[in-house]
Amino acid sequence: MRKHGCEQMDFQLKDTRVPLEYLPKFREYVIVLSQSLQGIEYCPWCGQKLPKSLRDEYFDELDALGFNANILTPIEKFPVDFQNDA
Repeated sequence: MRKHGCEQMDFQLKDTRVPLEYLPKFREYVIVLSQSLQGIEYCPWCGQKLPKSLRDEYFDELDALGFNANILTPIEKFPVDFQNDA
């Protein structure tokens, strides 16, 4: 479930022209730059704090399970429990 700042952010996330994305497996919001992603911690429109990214915990848990993965590993290769934000 996405929990972000406001209706304006919801609208912008649906607009493919806006370089803003939600990454469900990390539960984080990012601005898409030409060669990288920039995480954001607050809604750019209303200022509400966004959920804490789970990126570090995500890879720590995979390591603890003995699953060798990195940011380039295709999502389909991850255990099912790690393929979305559930």
